[in-house]
Amino acid sequence: MVGEVAREVSDLDGRILRSVRHLFLSPGSLTNEHFRGRRAAWITPIRLYLVFSVAYFAIVSVSGATPLNMTFRVTGDTDQEDQQAIQQLGFTSEADLEREVKQALVTWIPRAMFVLIPIFGWLVSIVRRQSGRSYPHHLIFALHVFAAFFGVQAVSVGLGYLSGNQIVSAVMGVVSVAFAITYLTIALKAVYGGSISRALFHTVVVLTFYWIAAMAVTALIIVPIVFWT
Repeated sequence: MVGEVAREVSDLDGRILRSVRHLFLSPGSLTNEHFRGRRAAWITPIRLYLVFSVAYFAIVSVSGATPLNMTFRVTGDTDQEDQQAIQQLGFTSEADLEREVKQALVTWIPRAMFVLIPIFGWLVSIVRRQSGRSYPHHLIFALHVFAAFFGVQAVSVGLGYLSGNQIVSAVMGVVSVAFAITYLTIALKAVYGGSISRALFHTVVVLTFYWIAAMAVTALIIVPIVFWT
C-alpha cells in the first residue's frame, strides 16, 4: 500500500489532481469513464481507494479515533457494577477494555473493508438489477464511492483531532454523514440513471443494509476480544 501511495504521489503527469478533482466534485464521472473504456487518463479505482483508505486509517491511528465513527461503552446500573463486570472479563478497568477494543478495530476494520466493499457492490447490484451492469461494474462503482468516503472522513477526523474540541468533532461527523448520503445519491443517478428521488431511496436502502453488515463484522471483531482473551 505504501508503495502504491508513493508511486501515485510521485506521478507527474497530472493524473492525480485530475482524478481527485473528478472523484470529489463530479460523483460518478470516474466510474462512467471506466465503463466507457477511457481509463489511461485516470488513476485506477483500486489505487484511488488505497490512497484514501491508507490516509484515513493512518489519521485514525494517530488521533486515537475509532474507525467508522463507532463508539464502545460499558453500561450498567452503577459504576461499581460496571467495574465488577469488567474485572470478570479479565480487564483491569474500563479504559483497559476500551483500549483493547479500539486497537482491535484499528487493526481489523481496514482488512474487513475488503469484505464490506464487495457487500456494498452487491447491495448496489440488487437495487439496480435492471441496469444491465454486471457485478464487476458495481464493484468498480463501490471502490470509487469508498475512495471519496474515506477522503472526506480523513479530513473530518483530522480537523476534529487538530481542533481538540468535541463539538467540532461532532459537527464534522454530521458533515461526513451528510456528504455520504449526498454523494452516493448523485453518483447513483450519474452512473445508473433515473430520477433523483429514486437515487435517494436506493441510497437509504443501500446504506441501511450496509451499516447492518458493518455492525455484524464489528461484532465479530469485538466479541473475541471481550469474552475470549
